[in-house]
Amino acid sequence: MAWLNEDWLYRTPLTFANHGGAAEVEGQITIPTAMGKFWTNITDTFNDVRITAADGTTLLDWAFDGSKSKANRTATIQIDQTNHNLSNLYGNSAASASVGAFLYWGNYTTNLASGVNANIQITTTPKVVHVDLSDPGSSATNFRLKCYMASPDQVYPTHRIRKQAADDVRIYWDLSDCVMKLNRRNQQSVRNEEIAYVKAIIYDQDGNDTTSAMTVLNSITIADDYVVQMPIKAGDHEKRYIIIMTFGLVDEAGGMRVLDQRATLLVNNLALHTA
Repeated sequence: MAWLNEDWLYRTPLTFANHGGAAEVEGQITIPTAMGKFWTNITDTFNDVRITAADGTTLLDWAFDGSKSKANRTATIQIDQTNHNLSNLYGNSAASASVGAFLYWGNYTTNLASGVNANIQITTTPKVVHVDLSDPGSSATNFRLKCYMASPDQVYPTHRIRKQAADDVRIYWDLSDCVMKLNRRNQQSVRNEEIAYVKAIIYDQDGNDTTSAMTVLNSITIADDYVVQMPIKAGDHEKRYIIIMTFGLVDEAGGMRVLDQRATLLVNNLALHTA
């Protein structure tokens, strides 16, 4: 993993909800009051806050929107588009996707200069920026899919999951094994990679694009430890859906590569089979 600097002790992934989006992304995030690891470790001055692009090292321009208070756990951050041109950073694929970034804090250096750029200008409606505080193991109806590399006779890796028609669930795509394997020296790579963007599309068994009916693209979020959270809506009884996920990975030098994963989702309604 790529890290801004050893003086920063904490970070969390951010996700720009940029589906149907823009090549130069402006964003806004209100730090959740429930994000205890931020509020208990931030300095009193907030001077240790930094925002980077998904590579973990490229600093982005940002500023606080309105007043902030550690005691009241209130802070809203606006992130400028000036140095967050997605086409330049990750290619055109990120211009309509869930796009990663990082929030850093916890640098206790005396007289640390603030990272705020007071001159930023938000010229468009900013994208919603998410921080994912969900727990993959918090519900029996959630699915955690361990992503893996394709075998020699596979075009892409596939998973198979089943749910009830009435259930709205979450899929957690766990890319950690894939990323660690790609970093091994015997794979001719020691790159420190992070998730730059996520794209998704869902088809039903008849080939119809059912993405908007089966998920909320702008609610797909990048979480810690190379995990991506994806909501799945109810679906129709006895139907199969194919979920196609594309993950763009970026290293600290700006190099890109893409991982593809697939999942077959089977939807049933047990109520129709009871007397």
